[in-house]
Amino acid sequence: MWSSKICKAFLWSLAFSLAFRVFTAFAEPAAVVAPGMSLMDAAGVFLRELGTPEPVRLALLEPLRKSGGESASRAVETESGVYSFSAGAAPLDKDEDVRRELEASAVRFHGLRARRELALRLAKGQVNRARYPDDEALGGAISSYYGDQAAGTQLASDVAGGWAMALAWLTPEGARAARETIAAAPELGQEKLSDAYCTLLYQRARGLFEAGRYSEALPVFKHIHDFRWANVGAYTDAAECFLRTGEPEECVKLLKDLLAVLGDGMGSGAFERAGRLFREAGDRPAALEAFKMARERLREGK
Repeated sequence: MWSSKICKAFLWSLAFSLAFRVFTAFAEPAAVVAPGMSLMDAAGVFLRELGTPEPVRLALLEPLRKSGGESASRAVETESGVYSFSAGAAPLDKDEDVRRELEASAVRFHGLRARRELALRLAKGQVNRARYPDDEALGGAISSYYGDQAAGTQLASDVAGGWAMALAWLTPEGARAARETIAAAPELGQEKLSDAYCTLLYQRARGLFEAGRYSEALPVFKHIHDFRWANVGAYTDAAECFLRTGEPEECVKLLKDLLAVLGDGMGSGAFERAGRLFREAGDRPAALEAFKMARERLREGK
């Protein structure tokens, strides 16, 4: 059985981790900032120690200067290149080992967010934003597609003064090459991008679903459904969300849509779950048919 220390660090690590795969060349970390500084001051030192050009530094810090906020995420482009900065409070814990694990997770989170914002900036004007309106999912989807080819991407990250910070950037030449890669990708805006986009949306929706936040998960599931994404779990989770929010008719409708579209590839477990949802939603004939299919697939070893 896990010790409470290991379990606590693991759970926080999961909370901060994101499923994006991006190639990066890591820069040296910034100098340590004295504890107790504001995010504005700590970020200023972090960016200055990296040698970030002053116009870039001022543009990245502008949101903090206006709001005095406790988090930041911003991408800018100047003649020096494309830069993306992400920062937020580092998690605290009385146990030093756990604190280090939490800080490492926070740094990874902000590094991933900085690269995601960088990807969005690079793809600006090349993706149909009406079709892909979610910044987080789109940035991650683009990163997962072209990330291995963006060989000039650099990343610096650190925890200083109680803040986790990360800066991702490309030189003008690197940004131009990355944009050419994106523009030349035949899949961009089509099957591969859509699949990566829906995968990331589903991770978010599934998290809300497992937390019992069904009304919050539904809009995300509905957006996934716009793509007719062929994922049995997404269909059944969305159907259950309808049921839990007092819309059994919509639950039944979506389950029948699932069986019509993906029924041939469903296993016994998926049919059994559909049967339970049909039964709870009040459609006994559909429930019996689903349970029958579950038994058949079980005999087939599926």
